[in-house]
Amino acid sequence: MIPFYTCLPILQLLASSVAFQVQMPSKVLTVVHGQTVVLGCIFAADGNSSTEQIIVTWQRGTEVVHSYYYDKDQLDKQDLHFANRTSLYPAQFKNGNASLKLEGVHPEDAGTYKCYVSNLQGSDFATVVLKTAAYYTEPHLLIKAQKTSVTFVMESEGYPIADFSWHRGEDFLTDIGTGNFSSVNDRGLLTVKSVLEVKDLSLLHNYTFVLRNEILNQTLTRTVHFSTELLAESSVNGVAVTACILMLLLLIILLFTKKYQTCKSVNRNERHRSAFNRENLV
Repeated sequence: MIPFYTCLPILQLLASSVAFQVQMPSKVLTVVHGQTVVLGCIFAADGNSSTEQIIVTWQRGTEVVHSYYYDKDQLDKQDLHFANRTSLYPAQFKNGNASLKLEGVHPEDAGTYKCYVSNLQGSDFATVVLKTAAYYTEPHLLIKAQKTSVTFVMESEGYPIADFSWHRGEDFLTDIGTGNFSSVNDRGLLTVKSVLEVKDLSLLHNYTFVLRNEILNQTLTRTVHFSTELLAESSVNGVAVTACILMLLLLIILLFTKKYQTCKSVNRNERHRSAFNRENLV
């Protein structure tokens, strides 16, 4: 039998021939809107390789996110979507670090990124999935009270689309007019509205609105305290406000009329005085 130690140099030689490999420390990363992320990428390195002998290219599909060769960044090859937001760590190439830093992450940055590395030892690539999210803002409540119905509208902003639900006590509401609507704003985030319409005013109770953004493990719960007494009080207040407005308009009309009559009387007196003066002169 051949002693193991006599085979060790041969095993090391075989291992070195297949050792070059590119790996991702994380296969999936979730980043909050506006933050900076480092997409990790490591490869086999001997610690002595020159940056002139390495090629590092990051891509998302056919888009060039960042490319480095000839010992410098090749920014003219970069897709405009990533301009001024990416960087590598050339000083760390000798240690096998080809990680990419991406700043100002927003929803449009989501996707699968490929890290390709080539040097004198070999070539390889690996991929990582980037997911983006944004915490939903404090919901804004709008109540539309009419004679035969009351509509609650909750509005918030975040990403991605969240789960919405309305509850009355322990009951999950689906049968009294619910609906969810969303639109993309200028920052790439979602402006969402959840609507609950109560057509039977005898069902007015305390309603609870629940928003869940699972990717960030965020849950917002807000309770609306409403009653027919509040609706009646609102109606009375509305009538009172209307009456006050009418009285104010009437007062303005009276003042304007009085002022007009005063001006008319003054003008008439001025005409009489002018006529009297002309007669005396004659």
